[in-house]
Amino acid sequence: MHIEFLHNPPLNKKANEILINLDFPNENIFLPSTAKENKAKILQKIGKKDALQIGFDSLSLQGLFAHLAKRFDSKICHGIGNHQQVFLAASMLGSLEISLLKDGSIDFDLLNQAIIAGCKVFIFPSINQDIFSLNDLREVFGFIKDRIDDFCLIWDVSLSFLQGYNPNFMDDRIAYLVNTEMVGLTRGLGAFFYSLDLGFCHISEGARFFEALDYALKDCCVFLDKKNIEEFNRDKLLKHLEESLGESISLFIPIENSAPNTLALRFAGIKARLLLQDLFIKEVYGANGQECLFGLFRPSFVLQKMGYSENESRELISFSIKSACDPQKLALMLAQSYRQIKAMGL
Repeated sequence: MHIEFLHNPPLNKKANEILINLDFPNENIFLPSTAKENKAKILQKIGKKDALQIGFDSLSLQGLFAHLAKRFDSKICHGIGNHQQVFLAASMLGSLEISLLKDGSIDFDLLNQAIIAGCKVFIFPSINQDIFSLNDLREVFGFIKDRIDDFCLIWDVSLSFLQGYNPNFMDDRIAYLVNTEMVGLTRGLGAFFYSLDLGFCHISEGARFFEALDYALKDCCVFLDKKNIEEFNRDKLLKHLEESLGESISLFIPIENSAPNTLALRFAGIKARLLLQDLFIKEVYGANGQECLFGLFRPSFVLQKMGYSENESRELISFSIKSACDPQKLALMLAQSYRQIKAMGL
């Protein structure tokens, strides 16, 4: 059983076959461009005028953000719930940080201060990493628009795309960022969709990159009138856990503020990674943050930026699933593993 869907989604083998199914890395310049045709198709579906294939790593993203800062002659601000690589890239540029409140919502007082300080480039995710609280695109866009006219709001839609949601918010000042690993392509690739004249120079792109991405997004149901997840009754899981563990179980983020099929579970007084190791033996695969998936032993930086201590941050299990499962059975396994770890004083 996989309970880390939004951190570790399965690869889409067919989409990756499309991506690498080339005889040569460059198209024949004397023939109609397959790359342009593929890009035009996906742009029409997403509702933007242009797109770039980018590297989704901190150095590549730093180049993208630095270009945008120069284009707008402004500072950048970023939400702490961004993907680790986005967060690192923005931080390396001295970007202003926008914290999350304890309920997982954006601190709009800090956002207002960033606008007053001259920020015109804003970077936020649709779903905050690790805790999976939702950000409201219309609310954030409206807040900025009421204060300045010339800006670019970069909205990372990777996790909402993975859940089958397409924001479809038509304003040229909104650009969409996609970590294509989240929708099934190999790690290290990304896409940037935009409509403003951002002054990018020519960038060489894979001839079939946007065809592969289009296939992956259709497989995620982004362009279809249905969702990519089978909605799960999270209240039942939490109720069963509370019946078994009492006050030892709680949530970092309220259910009503969380993305569908997710819970930021808090197991008091233990290192949740040890609980995950025990669950692994039972073929239950989970995560306690992005750092965990990258093989690092640091607890969630998102929680620590929210003001939780290192030890408190280690109590997190980032629960996310694609298909409904038996909540009572899952709660029993989680409770048994918790008691074993707790009894050993770990």
